[in-house]
Amino acid sequence: MNTAQAEISTSRWVNMSIADGETEESSIAETAAEAIAYDRKVDHRVARMAPRIRPHELAASKTIEPIVSNARSKFRTIGELQDGGTRFLVNGWLPEGITYIAAYPGHGKSWLSLSLSQALTTGKSFLNTFEVTEQTPVIYMAPEVTSRQFKTNASKFKIPDDEKWFLTRTMSEGSVLALTDPDLLALVAKMKPVIMLDTVIEFNEAADENSSAQSRAFTKAVRGLLQAGAPAVICVHHAGKQFITGEMNLANCLRGTSALAANGDTIWCIRRDEVLYDDGRGPEEVDMKNVKARPFDVAPRPMRLALRYRKADSTIGSCFDDMGDFQIVDPGVVQIELGERLDSKLIETPTSTVRELMVHLGLKKNRVEKLLIARGWKSTEGGRWLRTSDTAPGAGKKIDEVLSDLLKNGMIPVSEAQAALRAEKYEEAAINGLIARAKKGKKFQITKPEDAAAPVLIGMAGDTETIPELEKS
Repeated sequence: MNTAQAEISTSRWVNMSIADGETEESSIAETAAEAIAYDRKVDHRVARMAPRIRPHELAASKTIEPIVSNARSKFRTIGELQDGGTRFLVNGWLPEGITYIAAYPGHGKSWLSLSLSQALTTGKSFLNTFEVTEQTPVIYMAPEVTSRQFKTNASKFKIPDDEKWFLTRTMSEGSVLALTDPDLLALVAKMKPVIMLDTVIEFNEAADENSSAQSRAFTKAVRGLLQAGAPAVICVHHAGKQFITGEMNLANCLRGTSALAANGDTIWCIRRDEVLYDDGRGPEEVDMKNVKARPFDVAPRPMRLALRYRKADSTIGSCFDDMGDFQIVDPGVVQIELGERLDSKLIETPTSTVRELMVHLGLKKNRVEKLLIARGWKSTEGGRWLRTSDTAPGAGKKIDEVLSDLLKNGMIPVSEAQAALRAEKYEEAAINGLIARAKKGKKFQITKPEDAAAPVLIGMAGDTETIPELEKS
């Protein structure tokens, strides 16, 4: 038997084995020698039947039918692929594909998802900062809340009450809808919406959330939504326990298997400033950071968002109720607030260690050390922190105390106030932060009287010992 005959024999052996019910894998594992032996056995039987079989029939019995395949249609050349880079639905924040928003329970991830929904469905800038490239409908899946709860929360953001732009399904509409539901896929194909899944745990049916194999059905279903026509899927997910006190990074931002992080194109995480929050007695602010920036040319910068703020009368107000959205906190203001918290801590407990200050402020060691220097604190040999007139900015006074001294005569131009603070060797970020805070009417206020050539700085009403004239206004 020559080589060609051997090849035919092997092929026929495989085909026969499969026909007999064996798996393709086991068939291919058979050796060529076995295939040839089988072929000889068949040829011997055929030879005994030779008188009853014509030559052309014998030749036809050994003919291998060509396999008809559409394999080429499943692939593309470079030229057949779509042109252009990654498409962004929200410049600098939301690319096409799969995005995760991760946070510890109660830290505002659902609020952020509603804010994003408002921007997409209205075309307004997200967080008044990130441009929406095209008005896009949203389907918001929220099986953890009731219809009433969702309506109350969504109404704060003035999301359009229009089926062309926004649809939702809550707990009140029935059981959790599978991501492979034919009606959902048909709606996705028609609307081409961004899909919000709030939260992932309701749609991932894995018995063990740490198992990548068991979570494969979820990640496959999410990709199925993209294939059906959704430009993006937002997966709202809980962060792991270590996230609350550890680093804000890719390793601990998502609870469960690392396959979820691998499945996401980009991942945003948010974490509340617990010290500032003070168990609900203080303002509520969260740090937002991107920990997987694969679609971005330049990684987005972290930022701080306010959910609740302290009003001029010292009561706590809701940014959503009063302003209709999150408020971005000026970095300079954050720096001042951190400095004031550091001062208060060291005045109260001058023997605090750097580690205790790290926990109190929620900062890394290098940031605490820089803040200590900026606020003029030095450690003595006895382990006590000392702030003297030689080391403290503003001759031992806080920046707002220096400003109060400048305002004893009534009011001063903003430019003059800035120049005076620079002369006291305050950092530019701190000066800008205080001015930004003054624009919001916190302790100081910036205004422009009709007879003034430029904006002026005045003290807030209530600071009567400094500017009694304000009681009249």
